[in-house]
Amino acid sequence: MIKRISLAIFLLLVFMHVSFAIDYPSRVGYVNDFANIISPYYEDFLNFDLKGIEKDTTVEIAIVTIESLDGMSIEEYSVKLFEKWEIGKDNKGNSLLILFANKEEKYHIEVGYGLKSTFDSRKTGK
Repeated sequence: MIKRISLAIFLLLVFMHVSFAIDYPSRVGYVNDFANIISPYYEDFLNFDLKGIEKDTTVEIAIVTIESLDGMSIEEYSVKLFEKWEIGKDNKGNSLLILFANKEEKYHIEVGYGLKSTFDSRKTGK
């Protein structure tokens, strides 16, 4: 019995460590340049444009640069960041996250469910 409890505690600690290993940054605006690769001028320009897009269409777009994925896949990181930041309006799912990982030189675009049909129909030419 003690062995089972010890094993359960050990496994709990291992999985807790894995789940807390990635420290996701807090959102600061439409453009979140945590890797410091976007010039301040261009960042201001993008913030202004993205604010206008949200005002005109209610589509919320977040651009994120990070230094490293710390061993996580870019898709998984994008999904978890998307969920943590709760991007989008209410339950419309009309949101988009563009993530660039500097060290890995990878990017990923995560699309909210409200925009998926728009992107899917463009991809297939419908």
